[in-house]
Amino acid sequence: MKLKKPAAILCTAALLFSTASPALANIKTDEIGAATTIYQEYLSNGALGEIRLNTNVAGRNPEAEKYIGTALDLSTRLVPFSLDAGMTYYANVNPTTFFVTFHGRDYNDLNQYVQAKAKEIAAHAAIYNTDYEKVRYINNYLVDHCEYVPEAVENPDDYTRAFTTFGCLIEGKAVCEGYANSVQLLCEMLNIPCMKVTGTAYGGDHIWNAVYLNNKWWMLDVTFNDPMGNQSSSDRWSYFLLDMDTFRQKGTHEYDQYAFEMSKEIYTGHTEGQRNVTVPFDTLSLRNAYSGDAPDASLAAKPNSSQPEEETEQKKQPPAKEQPGTDAPVVISQVTEARASDLKDLGLFAGDEGGFRLADTMTRVEMGVMVMRMHDGITALRENGDYYAQVCPFTDVPQWAKSSIGFLYDNNLAAGQSAAAFGTGEVTKRDYAVMMLRVLGIEHSYEDALAIAVTHGILTEEQASGSATALRADIVDMTFVTLQLLEEQQKMSNKQPAA
Repeated sequence: MKLKKPAAILCTAALLFSTASPALANIKTDEIGAATTIYQEYLSNGALGEIRLNTNVAGRNPEAEKYIGTALDLSTRLVPFSLDAGMTYYANVNPTTFFVTFHGRDYNDLNQYVQAKAKEIAAHAAIYNTDYEKVRYINNYLVDHCEYVPEAVENPDDYTRAFTTFGCLIEGKAVCEGYANSVQLLCEMLNIPCMKVTGTAYGGDHIWNAVYLNNKWWMLDVTFNDPMGNQSSSDRWSYFLLDMDTFRQKGTHEYDQYAFEMSKEIYTGHTEGQRNVTVPFDTLSLRNAYSGDAPDASLAAKPNSSQPEEETEQKKQPPAKEQPGTDAPVVISQVTEARASDLKDLGLFAGDEGGFRLADTMTRVEMGVMVMRMHDGITALRENGDYYAQVCPFTDVPQWAKSSIGFLYDNNLAAGQSAAAFGTGEVTKRDYAVMMLRVLGIEHSYEDALAIAVTHGILTEEQASGSATALRADIVDMTFVTLQLLEEQQKMSNKQPAA
């Protein structure tokens, strides 16, 4: 696996000999108080202007430099961009003053292009019901749309935007800081508590995120989730919402635990020196997640099966059927049965004398007919059925399905396994994921279709990691979720203001 070389967070103090006008005097003359003031100023006016803070040390000396470095490190964790500071020294005068500015602000979250793109991404993430699903969407969107740029670590002056949300979201090229800033900005737009964590990975300076889900804090490193070199697409989950035990056992990251905890306290309004500014997440717990915790309630261990309600539901399950090619029984849930009935009512799914046969497989031709119906192809076939049958180039498609497959081919909705063969074998989950992503207009490749389908909730992770062959039950579930997403897309489109 090609090793990512993380980037150092840009918070080095530069000397500034100017007479900037005072902006805000710090209440608490220590590093934590200074960091608190910086964050409060961000909450008050979105980081406009310049913040003036006083140290509790005099002159140009290591103590003053340490003061600034600590304050900037703590406060930079809390905003979706980096901070720089300049100092004005007064010989033998206490205190020394420093002024905080906002690094690369032309390319941080204040940039109009970044704002527009971030709002677009956040709107898609907002389709999902839980914060867990929304964070999963953010993780996978950045993995799919951004490329890690190792050259920027060696030559930061030549790749300044790689450290920003602009580099990550607009140009699609970033290092760890760009990824982490983007995660924080998107979470901020979705009202999901999130901050950055600074430390090292494999011995090099690095930055990632901590996200608050299910009343606890979890580690998320999207940079390390982005496949590089010999990594497979499954690596996008390697550092996804890890509890502290699992994160530590990875053995790759190190960070200052005290600074991490202090940043959480500033973020939640628990430090001294807090001004009269409402902190968005002042009711959050400071607890971290550990082994046995789950980032989403639905992922937690289910209650003891001795509970009457669960036993009753289990008794209602239909008899288990054998999955083709295995000895494992296939249990069809009542939810899937209900979805199949709904799809039948919509004219999209049909059974036969054997019922819906949800534990059976489906052929590629049957899949094509179903997708044709999703695109309201029945009306088109009534009017131009002969035309679509004639344009169908595939010699292995039976005559009864020629017009349906021809409709898909003519509208660029399906391709064959070769120029002359559509393929009549069993449908794989990847095949159907590709079809559903095309229906939704979501960018993908055949190789990453399963991962992207999971990102959008079309498939569950359990379904994606199971047998490659799709059962009719899988087809029903994927179709039903796709229709829900289509409906959400339509609602969002109707809400858009007229140009």
